[in-house]
Amino acid sequence: MMFGGRVNPDVLRTHCRLYEDMNKEPMKLTEGDKRLVGLVAVGLTDDEIATQLQIPKHKVLNQIARLLAKLGIRDRVEIVLYAYSDPAMYQRISTEVLNRTTKNPQAQTPRVKQKAS
Repeated sequence: MMFGGRVNPDVLRTHCRLYEDMNKEPMKLTEGDKRLVGLVAVGLTDDEIATQLQIPKHKVLNQIARLLAKLGIRDRVEIVLYAYSDPAMYQRISTEVLNRTTKNPQAQTPRVKQKAS
């Protein structure tokens, strides 16, 4: 199900049970791979990913192709399903979505009161 051109995370979580076997042996993804998985999972286009990573679009396509091969999957939908089936990746995506959709992300961060010296 799509809302506003983005994939509904609730629908994806329902279908992630199919990918539980993939997480029995965790993939060794680099920090760059994890960031790319997160950007794909939140529904960014290739152009938007290129802007976020500050690299040309053709490099984004190459990195996605490499990631697909590394995970042994066929398309971006499976990247999304993989991302939502991994609890750590799901947390990362949730944080990114919250930061992108909140007008003032700092408002969500509790402030610690400092003692007067």
